[in-house]
Amino acid sequence: MSAIETRRVLRLQSPDRPPEFGDDTVAAESAVHITINGIHCLTIMCTPERLHDLVTGHLLSEGIIDRPDQLTDIRILDKYKCEATLAAELDLQERLGLATPFLRIVTTGCGTGPSSPFVKLMDRLVPLKVEGKMLFDASAIQGAASGLNREALIYRGTGGVHAASICARDGTLEHLAEDVGRHNAVDKAIGSCARAGCSFEERFLMSTGRLTGDMILKAARVKIPVVASISALITSGIDVAKKCGVTAIGFVRGRRMNIYCHPERIRVSS
Repeated sequence: MSAIETRRVLRLQSPDRPPEFGDDTVAAESAVHITINGIHCLTIMCTPERLHDLVTGHLLSEGIIDRPDQLTDIRILDKYKCEATLAAELDLQERLGLATPFLRIVTTGCGTGPSSPFVKLMDRLVPLKVEGKMLFDASAIQGAASGLNREALIYRGTGGVHAASICARDGTLEHLAEDVGRHNAVDKAIGSCARAGCSFEERFLMSTGRLTGDMILKAARVKIPVVASISALITSGIDVAKKCGVTAIGFVRGRRMNIYCHPERIRVSS
């Protein structure tokens, strides 16, 4: 299934031109059902492509697995169903209980249901601490934001998706992903990086979406030290970043950026 589709629209243009029918490019969305060891665990509303990256990244960023090699197999049965198999030594029920204590639907909105209040999220932060002290140039983060705007073709073409990328220290977009959900885009980028065997500790995450607590937590679980966005942070994102030791940056636009916590990782050129 394609990430984009064409739909018929009626365009209202300038007052001196009559309405006219035409085609518009829109982002595709579908429900993908994920089973783990034969148990249906969640349904993700997502852009139906790069599902191997999505499943790998989601299981890592939600704490269901700690390393990519704990995911022994992913089978894409069709565009609506994926089957994942975990290593035999993992207790799936225990892992699901630690990550998310209920079966759920992951929408393209906030990413968690009303039965998972933020206080539960905060209660799970105690063991998570990103310790890396590697420095990142502000210019590299600004360059990554410009690159994301330029290279995220579905984002540019439809305006209906989010984009995210795991970036090298010099700002190179190494693992770019797009999806109708900002969480899914991050999961796909994380999954792509993990499947390539890359180190998260030496890279940063750039996103087009607002940074909430659960977005920061995804990065913290895989030890990404810096998370930045061309959009805003909200209070939950700042609070989680402070607790987890993640450098959180918002409004990366041109030569501007707001560093909300742990600025010691960012090197500013004079």
